[in-house]
Amino acid sequence: MKKRTPLQTFSLSFLDILACALGGVLVLLLLSFADGSRITRSYQTTIAEMQARIAATVGRLETTTTELDAVSRESEANERALAEAVAHNRQLQKALEELHAETEAAEAALNEAKSAGNSTEAALARAQSEIDALRKASDTLRQAQANLVGLRGPLRNVAFVFDTSGSMATPRFDDYKATLKSWVTHLPMRRLAVIDFDNNIRVFRPNLVDATPENRAAACEFIDGFSARGMTDTLGALQRAFAMEGLDTIVLLSDGEPTLPHPRDGGRPSAADIAKNIALVEQWLQQRNASGEVVINCVAMG
Repeated sequence: MKKRTPLQTFSLSFLDILACALGGVLVLLLLSFADGSRITRSYQTTIAEMQARIAATVGRLETTTTELDAVSRESEANERALAEAVAHNRQLQKALEELHAETEAAEAALNEAKSAGNSTEAALARAQSEIDALRKASDTLRQAQANLVGLRGPLRNVAFVFDTSGSMATPRFDDYKATLKSWVTHLPMRRLAVIDFDNNIRVFRPNLVDATPENRAAACEFIDGFSARGMTDTLGALQRAFAMEGLDTIVLLSDGEPTLPHPRDGGRPSAADIAKNIALVEQWLQQRNASGEVVINCVAMG
């Protein structure tokens, strides 16, 4: 028997080589198919996730649009209600002035009769009773004026505290000022103060002043100069208001986010900083106004 050489031992026929090549191609195709399936599944998962996120975003947009529409309708309704309230308030103010004139005339007549000594005690008593009735009607009208704008408190010595920080720079800022001017002009108060604040505190007058037509008009001119800028020192503004002797009512108009005194380094406040500032305001009011002698009306803006 003829002995084979090493080369002859490991030699392959053309068919063997072709079979090996085809097998390799088949393996590559199988691997490629498997890899393509994984990629396809990955793409399908990604697309599904994107579709879910898009659907969630659309849902949030629809909800936000609905809420904005509701706010818009509410705002329009509030504006109409305010216009009606101002008109009604003017009628009340006119009636109040007429009552005041009648009371003064009745008191003058009563004093004249007492001085002349030509009236009986019964007549004097009737005149005094009429004067008391006029005063009571006047008080009723004043309370109606206060209820008309939804404010609580005695409303005798009133400090209006107005937020003019940068966050108030909205298209409605002039509307807010107009509302404040309407209250300053028409509310049946005895004395008034106006304070505006950002990171600084500014006052119309150092203390409460008589609510005369002249002082009301001057306070409205002060309000006309308001502009939105800076941070929000709500605590400092309230402390300044409480320093005014005889104060019984505060009307605070703000967007509700005090940005001072935290952070103390003057940086941009975080949500935690704002929460700390709100807590400081609450703690200070609990100590300073524990008996509730000063009624605080909070009016949301922004």
